[in-house]
Amino acid sequence: MNGRALNAEMLYYLFDSANMHRWNDHLRPLDLTELDKQAHKAALTWVLGKCEEDAGNPVDWERVVERTMYSFVQRIALTDLKPQVFHRINAEKSEEVSRYVLGEFDRRVKGTAPGFRQGL
Repeated sequence: MNGRALNAEMLYYLFDSANMHRWNDHLRPLDLTELDKQAHKAALTWVLGKCEEDAGNPVDWERVVERTMYSFVQRIALTDLKPQVFHRINAEKSEEVSRYVLGEFDRRVKGTAPGFRQGL
């Protein structure tokens, strides 16, 4: 592999989320996928960051992108967990969750740039 952050395996990994639906016990008026949900979160994060910049506060955009990507990768790996279970496990076992999530990412996406994974 050539070590680029964006490669075919990464694209397949990200777009797999366009076909996954988190199960829950509630009716869904719209057929949203995990990709939709994460895109909405990213858009809101960008808007809030811009508001902070407009107010004169610095925003570490690189860190914002890294955390947004990690959140997305995390939900891809753990999508079958109900939100309440996800948040409790993440609060109680965050290091173990991170190891599992990054292990799944490494298993499915090979050949990303060395610095990319450290940002997750």
